Amino acid sequence: MLATRSFALSGGEVEVAITTFAQEGETLTLDFTVTNDSAEPLEAVRFGTGRRAEVDGIYFVDAAHGRRHLPARSADGSCVCSSTMGLAVHPGQSLTFSVVFGALPEGVTSATLVIPLAGSFVDLPVTR
Repeated sequence: MLATRSFALSGGEVEVAITTFAQEGETLTLDFTVTNDSAEPLEAVRFGTGRRAEVDGIYFVDAAHGRRHLPARSADGSCVCSSTMGLAVHPGQSLTFSVVFGALPEGVTSATLVIPLAGSFVDLPVTR
């Protein structure tokens, strides 16, 4: 596990754990797990932009180059990421999600990851 962050929601805690932030070739993959310790279900779509049932609201910032990286998109415009269609993280349950981004420039070893609701993970190391 690379990093964790808890936040209050629905009378309890929700934890986000970053398990993978790795670059291979032309892509960087993020895997994260959401654990719901609150009393109410968490709609997984809350990690998106609201336009689609995806976790497409997540992005990272390469401070060294002053650039914000959004999730990769397929030819039809869909996010190359986990679908949240009909998903909820129920109390006591954990779900894992994935997002693919374009690769960082050579020499960049960390970035700030931003996940809606959970906040920023500053200087998250990139595995190569």
